[in-house]
Amino acid sequence: MRGFLIKLGLIFGVVIIWFWPNIQGYYRFKQYCAREGGLQVYGKVLPNQGWLAAGTDPYDYQIPLDLKQVAFVRYQDATGARFDVYAKPNPWPKGPDYIFKPVDVTKTVIYMRKYEFIRSIPNELRLGRYRYEVFSTLENRTLISLTNFQYEEFERDKTFLAAPSYVLCERVPSPSKFSEIIFQLRNK
Repeated sequence: MRGFLIKLGLIFGVVIIWFWPNIQGYYRFKQYCAREGGLQVYGKVLPNQGWLAAGTDPYDYQIPLDLKQVAFVRYQDATGARFDVYAKPNPWPKGPDYIFKPVDVTKTVIYMRKYEFIRSIPNELRLGRYRYEVFSTLENRTLISLTNFQYEEFERDKTFLAAPSYVLCERVPSPSKFSEIIFQLRNK
């Protein structure tokens, strides 16, 4: 019986040693979630206002218009041409049509939606972060911030069929929920 317990203990010890980086990485992930993850609200966001595109990529005007309660997005393309972009909804599953109009200087842009994704946080094992922010261009400050962390439990290239094995912070709303709640926060 004693020999069996020693062998069982050795097997258990080898498994713990083999997976120790994963255990430690998951513990660090949970620390990041508790310390920095979640939704922070610093101000109110009003619906049906003008927004400023955060960059020159078409994705930068499409993302704010996905919020549905955005009047238009002021966008400057890579050539320097500026437009006010409006979304015309289409029946599901087709996405909206984007209508480009000349800039109307009588309309102001109040908000900008920023997105940051860090695939690998330095000195951390398979840990990444993404952050969505609503920034006030009038007040020059962040109004709402959603930060989430992503931890890959196993190295993807070492899993069967390169299957993803990532987990996200539990108490953080998804980006689609973020889009739904930012205008609801103004009533609280």
